[in-house]
Amino acid sequence: VKQPIFVLPSGIDLARFQRPVGSDEIDALRTSLGFSKEHCILVSVCRLASEIRVNKSIDDFFLLSFLEPSARLLLVGGGPKEDSLKKQVADLGLEGLVVFAGAIPSENVHLYYRLSDIFISSSVRESQGLGFVEAMASSLPVVLREDHSLGFSVEEEGCGAICADSHSFVTTLASLVADEQKRKEMAEKSKQASERFSLSHWAETLVSVCETTLDTCGKGNNRGHHHQ
Repeated sequence: VKQPIFVLPSGIDLARFQRPVGSDEIDALRTSLGFSKEHCILVSVCRLASEIRVNKSIDDFFLLSFLEPSARLLLVGGGPKEDSLKKQVADLGLEGLVVFAGAIPSENVHLYYRLSDIFISSSVRESQGLGFVEAMASSLPVVLREDHSLGFSVEEEGCGAICADSHSFVTTLASLVADEQKRKEMAEKSKQASERFSLSHWAETLVSVCETTLDTCGKGNNRGHHHQ
């Protein structure tokens, strides 16, 4: 391929993840899910399917629960693996520590991000990582397994961590659960980093690509018609 190739990630309506939400509404939702103010909530918003590897997140959370008893895991979404994941939670004795919220209407998903403290994912097969961006737009630190779908380093941006194995995944989470100030610092950087996926940035980039393409075509107008 000799022609220029432009990769333009999908634009996301970030505004719906940043709209003001009353603290009373968030507190009521936390309480309805069985969480108290003392809990640090890790959230995973995804389809409960094999390729997302939620079972790995549960295994790692099992280890984390011994290090940080205040940690809780919230799983938002439904899918074919829901029953087997619930059995895994029961077998590990994590009932009450791991909460399944089920499938949530898209217009309400932002509430579940907002009541949480850290976004986690064990998936390594994301195409674009749009859920990761939604979490960052919601001002959440992101702790992920090695995955290059975002196209940039969350560690360099200071908004999270990429972990190569369970040990680093658990130890990273433990340090964040124990350090509220660090979470707040990462939260602000997450929000800033998400802006590169906003609809306005997407539109500006698309215009730039179109202008570049038109300019390239214009320079070739002196060629024969069969070359156009």
